[in-house]
Amino acid sequence: PLSPPRWASSPRHSAGRATFDDAVRHLDRGRHARAVRDLTTLIARARPDDAGDLARLHGLRSEGLLALGACEAATADARRALDHERAGGSGRNPNEGSDGERSGGRPEVLDAESGGVLRARATCALARSLLARGVSHGLDAMFDAASDLSRRLLEEAADASDGSRRHERAVAALARVRDGAEEGSRRLVRYKELVTKYETSSFGNKREAMRVLDEAIEIAPDNVEWHVRKLDHLVRKRRWFSVANHCERHAASRSRLDGIFVGDLRPADPFVPGMPPLRELDDRFFQDAGRSSGAVPVHLRTLGPSGARDAAFRLPPEMLPVYLRSLRLEMRFDEAELALSAIEEYDAGVDGTATVCDPSDLRRERAKLDETVRLRERGDAQRGEGFHDQAIKLYGECLAVDAGTGDAGGGAGTGTTPGILKRQSSWPAASGAANAGGKLHAVLHDTRASCLVSLDKLDSAAAESGRALDVHSMYVGALLRRARVHAALGDVAGAKADFTRFIVLVEGARLHPYPPPNQGAACHFDMPSEVTDGQLEEVQAEMEALGIKSPAGGRKGGKKKKGGSLNPFSCLCSRKKTADQVADGKPAVTIAADAAAAPPAAGGKPARWPMGRRNFKRGGKTTAGAGRRSSPAASKPPQSPGRSPRTKARSRRRVSFSLSPGRRKKKGGDPDPD
Repeated sequence: PLSPPRWASSPRHSAGRATFDDAVRHLDRGRHARAVRDLTTLIARARPDDAGDLARLHGLRSEGLLALGACEAATADARRALDHERAGGSGRNPNEGSDGERSGGRPEVLDAESGGVLRARATCALARSLLARGVSHGLDAMFDAASDLSRRLLEEAADASDGSRRHERAVAALARVRDGAEEGSRRLVRYKELVTKYETSSFGNKREAMRVLDEAIEIAPDNVEWHVRKLDHLVRKRRWFSVANHCERHAASRSRLDGIFVGDLRPADPFVPGMPPLRELDDRFFQDAGRSSGAVPVHLRTLGPSGARDAAFRLPPEMLPVYLRSLRLEMRFDEAELALSAIEEYDAGVDGTATVCDPSDLRRERAKLDETVRLRERGDAQRGEGFHDQAIKLYGECLAVDAGTGDAGGGAGTGTTPGILKRQSSWPAASGAANAGGKLHAVLHDTRASCLVSLDKLDSAAAESGRALDVHSMYVGALLRRARVHAALGDVAGAKADFTRFIVLVEGARLHPYPPPNQGAACHFDMPSEVTDGQLEEVQAEMEALGIKSPAGGRKGGKKKKGGSLNPFSCLCSRKKTADQVADGKPAVTIAADAAAAPPAAGGKPARWPMGRRNFKRGGKTTAGAGRRSSPAASKPPQSPGRSPRTKARSRRRVSFSLSPGRRKKKGGDPDPD
């Protein structure tokens, strides 16, 4: 029923038949690695002169390789399948025509792994594998040929159906080819548009450039040039966390190729020979866990030391140096050390016959890693013993390891670099090192600020915290430190600005704990979402002690406030309640900017007015300004001192109704108070 090769029916190949059946079953059920290994074994057993059997085996294996992401090997297999099919046919009946049709005119029952069906599958697989490698020339004709052939065979299959499983599988395969060819044609058109847009646009909007790169990588994931372009873009934006995340996700996707390049596939192996086996890396780690709303997003996940070691061996040589540097700049020293040690051990074992990447890049990154760890540990030791001035100097030298333009060269292993350090008093500030960015530099600047506070150098401490925020603007630890330094200096305005931003970020992170991909700040440590309710209440108490009023969105206890939220990764909500309105339980009728500009009413409370009143008919008359947003004076209800309590209550009901969403007045009468 699974249509094994002709030679598999003989007793001598009884074991081969079971392997073929298993291979087809694995392929249909998505177990592509097992299917590829079984088909490789069958190809080794097949007779070299049996073109039909080799055509079907290579055709099936090309689909499995394509599903795994081995696009170069899939391209070669699809071409071999088409060559063997043209040379000898794949199990073709002598009475069968070129498209699976008998010479007598009656269509033959289709076979999913031979004849026209195999030719359509191999053509579609060839075009898709080339597109995944970033090749676009000549693919229009391939997709059209696969689509036309599959459609013609589907029309003929309607007259030749015998109800067998063999025929049903062939029809299902043709339907997949037809849909895949049509989808491939659409993706090809889009890919050409992306290539043209990337080559001709200046991309003043950096997010638009990232969207183009992400979409191009999705269409052509096996094209290393697109990955390198994205990494270059992220490096220029100093998003080192995203650099490491992208490299690890790409390496995880390539981990599915482990163990399949045996036999005749060995020459197509993209990895170095004899690399260490997998220990921790798994492509499922970066799959979106949509079942749990509390799961960490894919773009914020990181590998452990063993996973980073596995990833280093499975990255293309063009991506490995920048990945190792991102590990160091994100203070993932254990991961960087284990990956570098494993690569150095491998290079020493092969005696230069094979290298994972350029040895000069590895030596340079090894020197930077050792120097960074050494200076930071010495600085921590001096700080722990109370020698804060010495710690500041050592932290500055650690920053200078990456001083300058942030390239792979200058500053490695030198400690200080002439012409780069900008001295402030007697401590090097290493301001040029901020060009490299990363968690390491933000933490070093903030630690220097802590040491300066201990030395009572508050002005310098505020400047150093500002440098940490220049690296990562949502680094709440540095933000809170600078706010307290401003308060100690008596700078109430500066303290208010930093405290207010801290409150806004933390409050917004209660409902939006994670930034979206490629948006928001690049700070993925000490995030606003990690601030506890107790820490938030402590900061609010500090603000009250300084006479600073908490922002309108602030709340204690982390409870959601009715009427909206503050999202730190988007613009703030425009309509908010004042503190008095929240206490009185009244509706939100002010906008922050308008409320600040409006003169305070009696008792010190801000003026309130509706944001556009509806038509109110009373005694056959319509109120002024109905149906449009009017000025505060025009839309404010009459405030005569002689009004009776009943008149005041009626006026309050009008305002409440005008602000209630989805309410409509009844025809011919007053609004329904319910």
